[in-house]
Amino acid sequence: MDEVTRRFKNHYEHCFDKYGATAKGVDWRDTETANMRYQKMLNVLVDSPAKASMLDVGCGFAGLLSYLNEQNLSIDYTGIDVAQNMLSHSRKAFPHNQFIEADILSHQFDCKYDYVVCNGILTQKLAASQSSMTEYMEKLITTMFELCNLGIAFNLMSDRVNFKVDNLFYKSPEELLTFCLDNISRHIKIDHAYPMYEYTVYLYKEGV
Repeated sequence: MDEVTRRFKNHYEHCFDKYGATAKGVDWRDTETANMRYQKMLNVLVDSPAKASMLDVGCGFAGLLSYLNEQNLSIDYTGIDVAQNMLSHSRKAFPHNQFIEADILSHQFDCKYDYVVCNGILTQKLAASQSSMTEYMEKLITTMFELCNLGIAFNLMSDRVNFKVDNLFYKSPEELLTFCLDNISRHIKIDHAYPMYEYTVYLYKEGV
């Protein structure tokens, strides 16, 4: 486990110990913005098999799965996280779904997923440097795309803001677009139009 992942593990386990299965338990502001983020992740879905499979990277307490169920969406959901206390909660709350306790960057998967999403991890950097977080981001996006059959979604903090907070990870949409076009896929959409200081990126396999 690299240092960035270790810091995330410690940070989110502490948040969950303090606030439980709530928006604040994953260091988010409130339920309203959490639901907005969940919907942005689900916007990755396109015409696909009747029951598409999805890997939720940094699944936490499986808030996205709860949202999926509320929307009556039939998705074959798997979560992966390094936070033990969150995964323990998720396994009890959703005993019929699979939850993997592992670092996605080192775990050996035995299958691929139609969609891979990562909601919130790349908005934080905690005490990591901008350069080390950028390196982590590039590895994570690359790994997610290798694991998908159809597409991926993730969000980052926009640098188009009038103030910045030290622990958050701000990334220029132009720089992110260049990286993805040069290294991942030309099939890309960026949603920078919702009322939060972030944007969501969608990358697809050719022909989707």
